[in-house]
Amino acid sequence: MRCLVLALLFCSIVAGAQNPPEEGRKNILDLKLDGSERGKQLKQFLSDLESKNDVRFYYMSEWIAPIVIADDYSGKTLADMLEALFAGSDLAYISVYPEVIVIVRDPTQAIQYRMAIERAVRERKKVEKMVVGDHRSLVKGKRVTITGNVIDAKTKEPMVGANIRVSDSQFGTTTDDKGNYAITLEQGDHVLNYSFLDYDEKVVDVAAFMDAVINVEMEEIPMYLEEVVVTDRAAREVSTNRIGQTQITIKEIKRSPAMLGEADLIRNVQMLPGVTTVGEAASGFNVRGGSVDQNLVMYDGMPMFNSSHVFGFLSTFNPEAIRDVSFYRGGIPAEFGGRASSVLDIRARDGSFEKWNGNAGIGLITGNFMINGPLSKGKTSMSASLRSTYSDWLIHS
Repeated sequence: MRCLVLALLFCSIVAGAQNPPEEGRKNILDLKLDGSERGKQLKQFLSDLESKNDVRFYYMSEWIAPIVIADDYSGKTLADMLEALFAGSDLAYISVYPEVIVIVRDPTQAIQYRMAIERAVRERKKVEKMVVGDHRSLVKGKRVTITGNVIDAKTKEPMVGANIRVSDSQFGTTTDDKGNYAITLEQGDHVLNYSFLDYDEKVVDVAAFMDAVINVEMEEIPMYLEEVVVTDRAAREVSTNRIGQTQITIKEIKRSPAMLGEADLIRNVQMLPGVTTVGEAASGFNVRGGSVDQNLVMYDGMPMFNSSHVFGFLSTFNPEAIRDVSFYRGGIPAEFGGRASSVLDIRARDGSFEKWNGNAGIGLITGNFMINGPLSKGKTSMSASLRSTYSDWLIHS
């Protein structure tokens, strides 16, 4: 319905712009008033003008129904009276023709009021309805003052710094050191939001037509945040029931310093606390003073008797084929019995059951290749890797 009225109003304004007032025709807005309008409702007064003059006023009845002409406008024009009545309100008038006046309304405040109520209902907040004064005393442009006190519902102590916000007009105030507040509004419907940290928000839908006192009691409802746990790999190692175990991923191996352009698992292990190298010209590693033969190196459950090539310069393991590594330098599980210093348990990468993948790497003296994929999709997969050095080619060349 409102959209239809606005559409008709737009058409009327366009028509008025295309057909300017004819010269010699007196505009009804220039009509001099004699004081008989005082005490009448604006709607009744406009109806009387229509019956006595060849004029028409277009408006929505509910817009002007509460407006009463309280002052005497003797000697002033109809335009002066309408401007005074509509001052500070969302109403205005447009002269389409000398004898046609359209009263329009800016819906911004009304829309914000409805949105504030709908938001409170959507958030399941209790909305308290209050009416202060009589709507028949509404005078457009007149302002009223709401004062009050905000206290704790349990202790009855004043709440200092509580926020009072007028949701439909986006302004507000705060309480003083005694919990008192004062806020000035235009006459009409407003939504007041009372809020304070760790307290349940109070929503008051107030129809204010005169000065009033609104005291509010707020209930404390602590806001509990969800638990946030931040952990690191070192913390996980401490909390594990396998003391002395260290997990090494392929990403960590590749981030470590490379030997001749290739990531080396054994070099990465040698940088851990309690682990030392046997020597530049020897393979293997020592753990906490133990010898090389006291370390157990396993690759997918198979013991490896030599973990290095070329006197310890090159690792036996292809880094592209490794999934993860568990290194035990204390508290070795019983399943790895037979070694006193440490266990290096290496797990190879499994083949994909969905699609074929491959990657390769090349260094100064070595190269490697790895491929995996499904033999029977979703049932069987394979994984193969190849690693070789071409140092002999470089030496002979």
